Amino acid sequence: MPAWLYWGINMGLFDRFKSSTAPPEKELTAKEWCDKGDALAKSGRHQEALQCFDNALAIDPRYAMAWALKGTTLGMLDRHEEALQCFDKALAINPRDVDAWNYKGAALEMLDRHEEALQCFDKALAIDPKTNRTTRETGGVRKFVRPRPRSSEEKKQRAAS
Repeated sequence: MPAWLYWGINMGLFDRFKSSTAPPEKELTAKEWCDKGDALAKSGRHQEALQCFDNALAIDPRYAMAWALKGTTLGMLDRHEEALQCFDKALAINPRDVDAWNYKGAALEMLDRHEEALQCFDKALAIDPKTNRTTRETGGVRKFVRPRPRSSEEKKQRAAS
């Protein structure tokens, strides 16, 4: 049994890929390619995962999740500029994708672009204020970014200090 299948068990894919009626890989849907790629990425097989995401995107280039997962996999390979391009594509398709905003923020943080990262995390929080991941992520970024003055009085006080 391939390693990605073990991850797939937890994702509800076991029956689909275990059965004798499972389609050959050429017949997988975009979602199935994406699920397989996600499982491969989680098991450390990043190059194979990228191929799966490319297969998913060949079937459906507007599949935002495939773009986002491809970006996270590129990030795992320290290819953060390429990851940003994927996150931008995912967000162009679905601008309310909290995870894509968080992933983009994390990639920007890895590139020491902390102010831009903070803006991404702020967008994620604006979409879903209860997102724990966003709150955790912004805590790390805020130490690198000086707080922005909120009023003209605060701006004057900062300029004086």
